[in-house]
Amino acid sequence: PGCSVFMGANNRMAGEIGGKAVGEVVKEKWNCDVDAIVTHEAPGVGQVNIDRLNGQIAGLKSVCPDVDYGDFEEWSMDGTDLITRLDSDRVDPGFEKGRDYLTANPDKKHIVSLCINDDSCLGMLAAARAAGREGEVIFGSQGADKTSWDEIRDNEFWAGSVAYFPEYYGRYLVPAIIKMMKGEQVEDPIL
Repeated sequence: PGCSVFMGANNRMAGEIGGKAVGEVVKEKWNCDVDAIVTHEAPGVGQVNIDRLNGQIAGLKSVCPDVDYGDFEEWSMDGTDLITRLDSDRVDPGFEKGRDYLTANPDKKHIVSLCINDDSCLGMLAAARAAGREGEVIFGSQGADKTSWDEIRDNEFWAGSVAYFPEYYGRYLVPAIIKMMKGEQVEDPIL
């Protein structure tokens, strides 16, 4: 007791940083004219999912504030009028559910695809390509997995991916351990 602390990524802040980058591309390409937001989520991971995805929407909103996002902070898989939340955190479900969404919504021409990881955005991108709708979807993901690097580098509609650097955790954790060993208080959680 007193010698433990949770340490992890600040998922909300990471989401906001990524969402802001997406917002910059949306503003440049479409002057913030957004028809739909499709989020590819992993609701099974709980608060991490909520923080990352709502953070991405909040970041987008900070750049494009005049869009009616609805009450997205009251997270529910039901989404809002603008936001469709999909349980699709891998390539295959990202493709299948993305394809179904694009097929059911041919009138949506300015779609923002926000993904809890790179895999689901790669699936949605494949769906957009298969439907001949590249350029109608702007992507923002998380993880910066090397499978997405070519798209991040070369695809003008992929705003980027938020990278996490667990190898740097020691920079924060080791000083906290030393403080705990000295009986000093340590912030909990360390994000």
